[in-house]
Amino acid sequence: MSHADLLEYFERKLLDDSLTDAISLLKKRGFIAIEKTMGSGAVEYKTSPHFAGYLQSGNAQFLETMQINYKYEFLNLCSTWFTQTNEEHFYGENLFNPIKLLMDYNDNEIFERIHFCYDEIESQLACLYLLGGYLNDVHSVPIHRLVNVICESPIERQIRLKKWSVKSHELFQGPLVDANVNKDGIVLSASFDRTFLVDCLPQELQIPQSLAHYKSPFFQVFEPSTILKKELLYNEHFQSSLKVYSGALTHAAYNEFQQSLADHGLSQNFSIMLSGLPGTGKTELARQMARESDRTLLVVNLSSLREKFFGESEKNVRRLFDEIELIKSSLEHEPIVLFNEADGFFQHRNKETSKTGQTETAIITMFLNELENYSGILMATTNFTHGFDPAFERRWMVKLRVPQPDVQLRRQLISSKFKNYLEAEQIGYLAEKYVFTPGQLENALKAFLLRNSVGEKSESIEQLLASEIRGWGEQKPEIGFGRFVQNDR
Repeated sequence: MSHADLLEYFERKLLDDSLTDAISLLKKRGFIAIEKTMGSGAVEYKTSPHFAGYLQSGNAQFLETMQINYKYEFLNLCSTWFTQTNEEHFYGENLFNPIKLLMDYNDNEIFERIHFCYDEIESQLACLYLLGGYLNDVHSVPIHRLVNVICESPIERQIRLKKWSVKSHELFQGPLVDANVNKDGIVLSASFDRTFLVDCLPQELQIPQSLAHYKSPFFQVFEPSTILKKELLYNEHFQSSLKVYSGALTHAAYNEFQQSLADHGLSQNFSIMLSGLPGTGKTELARQMARESDRTLLVVNLSSLREKFFGESEKNVRRLFDEIELIKSSLEHEPIVLFNEADGFFQHRNKETSKTGQTETAIITMFLNELENYSGILMATTNFTHGFDPAFERRWMVKLRVPQPDVQLRRQLISSKFKNYLEAEQIGYLAEKYVFTPGQLENALKAFLLRNSVGEKSESIEQLLASEIRGWGEQKPEIGFGRFVQNDR
């Protein structure tokens, strides 16, 4: 409706004694604003600043700004609703009322499309809430949250949750909302159909799908583009093995492998256990494999699964894998799920009769069942392989031990880190004398750079490296070349 049409409509409404309708439309379109509400309930209106600007100056830009504001107001309100609710119902004195949104903006082209697809008020509200989530860069909303903000009473929520947990519900059968389900077919979350968003939203509001802001209590999400490239050096034998498994993670090779597993009736998972001493770069290796294969990396914090309340830890295991499935449903390619430092979690199950012992056994058993049934790419790191539950060890298809650098690699590592501070002879000497991990060498470099930054040069690179290797031990190794004590370059 143009501004001229709107004024004509306003005049007609005045003649028809439909002043309330006319004022409501003019207010919504930005021509007038509420000045104040009287004690009797009467409302005093004034001309809006933009319309007043047009009347005083004749500048049509004021009217164009009004039109833009009206165009975006519906979306602003959807966004506001989403940000103001945090798994709480919306009813209440100070909370946003989306029912009013449905009534006030029934002529909005986006809502008209929603109303055409869904008769049920709850489904319409779900669409508006999902739209608000999208505008806040949240592309998928858990079903339980959707139910909590739409249904007022606990009974309503239970009934609605049961309905929306089934993919055959009309909400998911329509063209606007996609259901994300777990392996049992239960709906975990809902998202707005991206085709609809591209058609209906202004170009400037179309947000690229991203997991950068995804928050989970169980894992961190790293998209491959955010992982910095880092050169990792290994001996020839390990490098050869690594090349095979890294190559198998490429999209084409992985898809072919999955088909081969299915053809042979085998479970469709690709699992790699990386073991080795602390500092050998196991976690960084997993990160680089994710980056090189262009796969999202989910780093699981296993300690987050344990809860002090009885039964909650077992529920967390289920929630973890449900969330992983939720993430997978929004990705084009299979992600890599990494269980870091798994040795602290998957110990031998024992026959303890105490409640604590029984709980630990139940958690591990449930986790093992989830691993057994999981279809996708799993990785784990561990410093120690002894003490693992045998059933856990059996679930890893590939077991790679990340080796400590040999003398040749140690020479390359020292050269790459300290090439501006050491001569070739010094590098060779340190590589021959000291056995270290890449992590230890990196810590020595950090300590050296820290001391240099404050002008402290009393300790040599050799002393710092020896101290790092020694750790908390008291025995000091003999320092060989006195001429290496100072490095002033």
